[in-house]
Amino acid sequence: MRRKVSILLLLIVGLSSSCTFRDEEAIKKVEQLQKKTDALEKDFVSVDFDKISAVKKQYDESIMLIKKYYFADTIDHRFMSSIDFYKNVKHAYKVMNKNKDIITRNFDLVNHQLETLKTDLDNSAIEGEPLQKALENERNNVRLLDSAVNVYLQNAQQLMMVHDSVADYIKHKTLTF
Repeated sequence: MRRKVSILLLLIVGLSSSCTFRDEEAIKKVEQLQKKTDALEKDFVSVDFDKISAVKKQYDESIMLIKKYYFADTIDHRFMSSIDFYKNVKHAYKVMNKNKDIITRNFDLVNHQLETLKTDLDNSAIEGEPLQKALENERNNVRLLDSAVNVYLQNAQQLMMVHDSVADYIKHKTLTF
């Protein structure tokens, strides 16, 4: 009888310690996802949207002058090609402006979900297969957020590259009309 009780106690201690280990491992995974999310948010916030807005404003002013003073026989081929290239500012700005709010909301949502999952793990409210599904879901959410932030950063770089390469030329040309 004593031997059965000892074995039962050993099993209980063994199972409880393995659950604790799994919970600690899961908490570490959640913390890694939180760190990744924080790093993504830092990258996202690093884009100076005021500067992007100023670039768009300069684009609008230049296009307004072109529309006002455009004469087909006075515009050279290089200038027309530059204008076509410059229109990428408008498209990149539109995409960035739309995605900025969506990404911001997604950061709030992912941070809240990760914090809730961590709290559930601390309280042992989730274990086993539901825990694995929740972790996989959060990994997928962070992966999607990573992709969206990278597209946003690429659009910002493209917009600034286009602006830096042709804005002064177009502005100078519009002032000579």
